[in-house]
Amino acid sequence: MQKIGRFTVGLVAAGLMAAAPAYAAGDAVLEKIAVHSRAMEGNLEGNPADRDVLVFLPPNYKADASKRYPVVYFLHGYFFDVVQYDTYAKFGEAVTAAAAKGNELILVVPDAGKTRFSGGMWSNSPTSGDFEGFVTKDLVSYIDSHYRTLARPESRGLAGHSMGGYGTLRIAMKYPGIFSSFYALSACCLSARQVNPEQDKKVEAMSMDERLKADFGTRAALASASAWSPNPQNPPYYFDWLTKDGVAQPEVVAQWAANAPNAMVAQYIPALRTYKAIGMEVGDKDGLIKDDTEMHELLNRFGIKHDWAVFDGGHADKVAERIRDHTLPFFGAHLAKQ
Repeated sequence: MQKIGRFTVGLVAAGLMAAAPAYAAGDAVLEKIAVHSRAMEGNLEGNPADRDVLVFLPPNYKADASKRYPVVYFLHGYFFDVVQYDTYAKFGEAVTAAAAKGNELILVVPDAGKTRFSGGMWSNSPTSGDFEGFVTKDLVSYIDSHYRTLARPESRGLAGHSMGGYGTLRIAMKYPGIFSSFYALSACCLSARQVNPEQDKKVEAMSMDERLKADFGTRAALASASAWSPNPQNPPYYFDWLTKDGVAQPEVVAQWAANAPNAMVAQYIPALRTYKAIGMEVGDKDGLIKDDTEMHELLNRFGIKHDWAVFDGGHADKVAERIRDHTLPFFGAHLAKQ
């Protein structure tokens, strides 16, 4: 199985590769909406510009029409669409639990799974689409204009798991001034990927149909190529692959490395200093612990204050618990509520 980062095994072991049963959102109010993204228009893969979004409102949202709320934007992980992701993240239960403790907030979960290769990597690419612009411009603007939000950075947070943890770090570094706090759970793809000539040559030789039906890890690598090494002059995939005739392509490898947050962080220290609160966590049995710990150490090296936790668990077996008991309480402590 091809791997992108080291998060494939954790998802398989957690049993999350199959669809989970739907759950009732409890007392939180769930609205599934579609948000049109101008940033996503015209991408070369033809991925939809109308993106599914789940909006979880606190239980008393409709009872008190005068009250406004802080908002947390949560970026989901690779392979799933946003509805599938909710079946095990249990966002509604987390919002309900937060409200019961006096931490009323709106939780917004946009989709990046409906792409040709099952994930947009929360990046900006002419090939797979501008997911950064979708989140930071189109989505924030839509939510502020259609819901009773506290429409200012002090009341906005950004979080994500796995691919979404990667996107959280990436977007937070590149777009300061939109969110005041962020929290990355088990972030993938933080270090530069090494070329595997034998395996990458096999991917290079695949037809479109074979690529679309490939295993999880291979498709994740193809999604990464769409996001990080786009080439509008190279149909039908519109990206450059890591190898050509089995030989590593240094310029493409460099493009991927430039999109690795552990390599990016030193360039964005002034941006990171603007955040009121930063949180990171990873499981002690997660294959990503080495890379996530490296990010933690890099933040320490540059004097960026942040919360850091290593918990008892793997990559995806405790997502719902961690969101409910740690992520939303983190924002409850740091987002302005009035």
